[in-house]
Amino acid sequence: MKQISYRWRFILNCGAMAFVLVVAITTRLTSASTSTAEAMDVLSAGDEARAIAILNAAVDRGDIEALNLLGEWARLGLASALDHHRACDLFETAALAGLAAAQHNLATCYYTGAGRDLDYSLSFAWYQRAADQGLARSYCALGNHFLYGQGAPRDSAAAINLCYQGARAGDSYAQADLGQLYLIGYGIERDYDEAAKWLSLAASNGQPNAAFHLGRLHSKGLGVPRDPHAAAYWFRMAAERGRMDAFFLAGRTYFAMAMDPEERDINELYAPQALVWLALATEFEPNAEKRAEAARMRSIVATAAPHLEPKAEQKTAAWRVRVTKASWRS
Repeated sequence: MKQISYRWRFILNCGAMAFVLVVAITTRLTSASTSTAEAMDVLSAGDEARAIAILNAAVDRGDIEALNLLGEWARLGLASALDHHRACDLFETAALAGLAAAQHNLATCYYTGAGRDLDYSLSFAWYQRAADQGLARSYCALGNHFLYGQGAPRDSAAAINLCYQGARAGDSYAQADLGQLYLIGYGIERDYDEAAKWLSLAASNGQPNAAFHLGRLHSKGLGVPRDPHAAAYWFRMAAERGRMDAFFLAGRTYFAMAMDPEERDINELYAPQALVWLALATEFEPNAEKRAEAARMRSIVATAAPHLEPKAEQKTAAWRVRVTKASWRS
């Protein structure tokens, strides 16, 4: 249930926090700004340096949303080396100025122990402050503390209720968390239909963990029809959004559709996708054994259909760039 970004990095130096505190006093930090949207557009276009400059200029004008986004980009690793501590410093400044999203991010620093010492009491307190402002994403994060007895008394009922609040408010992370709880039956009776319901809602909004688990449900026919095409689709989305362990599952799914059980005949409709996703799995899959298995399966497909290799390599390169560019959205 932890919602943790997969790649983090940098943005300001160690004096940034003190500097922005001065700005807060002299210019009254505000959250209303179009600078964050402009910076996101510029980043999507591939100009990281200009995007960072836009946010820095906005911070100079007292924009706490820009300050929070700088922290998120520092945590993702944009523009320079990943730096959890600086990211959390930026979150803290914006959190103290009252921005709910920054309070949530600061709470995550304490909850994960990345950029701050692990402290469930402080993560609980900051998630609570964000939830008190109505930030839906913080409800289920707060529920984690009750579910596992972290910084709060263990209370499964309270945890599930908080996750329901966030999920019903439309937060994709809370929906994903609730779906996973139903999937594993932790703190609540296992129910694949309910799991599929909430995971589908979250995955449809691009939540990577939900897409990953929804792909698993489709691959096994749990709570949804067994459908390898749907499974592959959701695994691809999860991979593109930062689930590095989804590449292998996508590749294995296409391999099963491309090769007969004897691994002799090949279906050229699915073979190109198998070549692409198995190649990506050899690069991005965290587990060494699965990387080796992906390489073995890809070799089988390549041997059976060598004429598909050139086009597959082009698509692999395109997807590699796409995944790298999109990973900061996770």
